[in-house]
Amino acid sequence: MKIYYDRSSDNEAFHPGDTVWYFCPRVKRGRTTKLARPWTGPYHVLQRLTDNTYRIQLNPRSKPRVVNRFHLWRCSETLAIDNPTSSAAAPASDTAPDEPVAIDSTSMSGH
Repeated sequence: MKIYYDRSSDNEAFHPGDTVWYFCPRVKRGRTTKLARPWTGPYHVLQRLTDNTYRIQLNPRSKPRVVNRFHLWRCSETLAIDNPTSSAAAPASDTAPDEPVAIDSTSMSGH
């Protein structure tokens, strides 16, 4: 039985510098859980303390917190804030900024 369990067990480890989401299902008093956002972040992993605990921090000015790894989820994409030279930050253009753009009126028919 243990062999079958170990095949599908989650043994994902995070490394310092990884970007993760933190699961915190707390809801303020008087609010509903339906529209609450339980995943907060993105946080940065600072240190791996044990196999199941990590020290994470939201930004350099915030207080680091120690959390269980089962409350963490790896961010799947890089953020424009972390990588300012990404292509999403500034789209490439074929024309110079001072050059007028020609619009073909035949392709813009009403029907």
